[in-house]
Formats: sequence, C-alpha cells, structure tokens
Amino acid sequence: MNQTLKDVAQIYNITKSKKIIAEQTTYVINAVAIPRIEYKSHLTVFNEAEAKKITMNLRKLLRYKIGLLNTAPNILLNVKQIYNMIDFYDRQTENHVNNLLLRLNDSGILGITTEIRLRQLQQKE
Repeated sequence: MNQTLKDVAQIYNITKSKKIIAEQTTYVINAVAIPRIEYKSHLTVFNEAEAKKITMNLRKLLRYKIGLLNTAPNILLNVKQIYNMIDFYDRQTENHVNNLLLRLNDSGILGITTEIRLRQLQQKE
C-alpha cells in the first residue's frame, strides 16, 4: 500500500502545478493513475477505507482543479454527467468479480483448480 500511496502522491505533485483544466485532470486520473494503481495492486485486495485513502489525493486534486472546497461530497466527482472520476474501490471489486467468473467458467486446469479450492474453502466452514 505504501508504494501505491507514493505513486499517487507523485501524480498529485506533478499535476497540481500544471495549468490543465478539470477535464484533463479527470483524464489523467482515469487513464493513468487508476490503471497504474490497479496494475501495481493486482494481487492485493483493498477494503473500502484503504481504497479511499489511496485515492484521497486524486480526489483532492480534482476538487482543486474544479475550484470546489475539500468538503464537497465525493459523489460530485463520480457522477457520469459531471466529471466521471472512476471510483477505485468499485473498479477493483468489478475486476475481481470478473476474474472469478472467468476462472469458474474455464473448462481447463484453471477452472478445475478454482473449483477444488472453492470446495476446500466450503469444507473448512
């Protein structure tokens, strides 16, 4: 998580002083920052509080570029019709569910090992 926080801080520090508009900032967040975080944390599952902590500076940056106070609700940044900033926690959850579905529906060795592992987990409970 520390490496991810450092990456976000680096993106924040680079883009805060640049003269770019809010839409460009949203693009940088959605097309650069979030995929970079996803890639580096591919094997880690963050809970909602950790995900919010990781993206805190990105939300702060977008608010700064828009001219909003930091007390403005996060939902304003995520609304599709306004700025459509990707929520990292939702994206992470979606990716993990998609990966699980791919594993469950695989007819090869991946599907077999996933089914065996799930049955082992069921028997433990």
